[in-house]
Amino acid sequence: MVIDNYLNSLRFLRFQDKELRIFASGLVDHFLENHLPAKGTQLNSIPATIQACGLSGLKTLINNQKSKNTNEKNKDFWGFLHDVVCDDTTESENSLRRFVVEELSKYRDESGTAIFDNEENYSDKVGKKKARKENNKIVEGVLNELVKPFFEHFNCHYSYKTVKERSRD
Repeated sequence: MVIDNYLNSLRFLRFQDKELRIFASGLVDHFLENHLPAKGTQLNSIPATIQACGLSGLKTLINNQKSKNTNEKNKDFWGFLHDVVCDDTTESENSLRRFVVEELSKYRDESGTAIFDNEENYSDKVGKKKARKENNKIVEGVLNELVKPFFEHFNCHYSYKTVKERSRD
């Protein structure tokens, strides 16, 4: 399968190390330009949740934290992470899903085969639906692979950018 070749490629490793790091750092910068930083302790549960439960567990954590009646800084932080991680559309420029879909859309293996099955190749609704479902399954799999390194980059940059605020806590 084309997706397996991609996940085992040097391109995917570079993507995790460079593009994903730049994207995560940019999101931190964007958040901190528009919001007061939440306490650094808000980051503590993210890696353990990802390790234990993967992307689905992280989405549950984010939704639970977002709905809690906490201080405004924490609500803003979890609301922002909700937009980044839980948004299942590709409309938001802050969406991790959108970022991954854009990368996967660009990839072609040595024979020129794309990762995604083009829905336009099907004239019937059943074929289009099957292609869409398979493409979504691929994206979910890649998101599961990327959520850990994404939050390693995100948490590291967030900690770096907020070190002064944390020293006052």
